[in-house]
Amino acid sequence: MLSGASVSVPIPGTLKAKAWKTGMNPSAVKSASYTAKTPDPDPDLGPSVRANGERGSVRVRQGQTVAITVTMAAGEYIGINADWWVVAIPSYGQIWYYMKALMEWVEFPANDLSAMQPALQGPLMNVPESVTVLPAMTLPRGTYIFYFAVDQMDGILNYPDGPMLVDSVTVVVE
Repeated sequence: MLSGASVSVPIPGTLKAKAWKTGMNPSAVKSASYTAKTPDPDPDLGPSVRANGERGSVRVRQGQTVAITVTMAAGEYIGINADWWVVAIPSYGQIWYYMKALMEWVEFPANDLSAMQPALQGPLMNVPESVTVLPAMTLPRGTYIFYFAVDQMDGILNYPDGPMLVDSVTVVVE
């Protein structure tokens, strides 16, 4: 092989090389192992849900308002048909809530995921501007977890076994 030429190496694999030139001693054999680097997942890919503009966990005092907004970065999944879900789980009682079409919140028995309907069924798309799913309101004391998820379009929340993209925000009302 001529100097400066390229060589294909199977990944993963090991490349061994030795150099020589007329009138000179050959080099020692050098080797290098190669593996493919898995790209880090994009932390901004998929659904995002915020409480009062914040992600993760938000604390408010009783009487303060809480607004829930969502955005979506479809990335490589753009155009794939999906169920879109918005769910609210309070820490008290046996009632949970989901958002159905037309931005209506509906009660359902805690843990009975079969009682839910998706908020939307359709292709994934970028939604870069925040969409309000719960307008500013006061909530009773307690802890609330709000979820925004997308999964395969079949009208069933495929949790926990199915593939899905999901984000959550926890609101603690003190």
